[in-house]
Amino acid sequence: MRPRGLDFWTESAPPQDGWPDASCGYVLLSEGYRSAAEEARAHGWPVVEISGAAHFHLLIDPDSVANEIHRMFVSFQHPTKDGN
Repeated sequence: MRPRGLDFWTESAPPQDGWPDASCGYVLLSEGYRSAAEEARAHGWPVVEISGAAHFHLLIDPDSVANEIHRMFVSFQHPTKDGN
């Protein structure tokens, strides 16, 4: 990866026309993204936190990350009483 200027890291993704009305969720892998996880929670998305994970946890333990994503996907198909 080549170095990037600050504008690269702070640019927001524009809203997309035609974004599907689909279930969303958030997998929190590091404290640096806690505010994004809280924003997702505020939108009603389920948030999964993998204990002991770090930013590159997907590279270190892809199975555990995939299992959490799969559990979240299943919860969309079979929500509990509280909606998660």
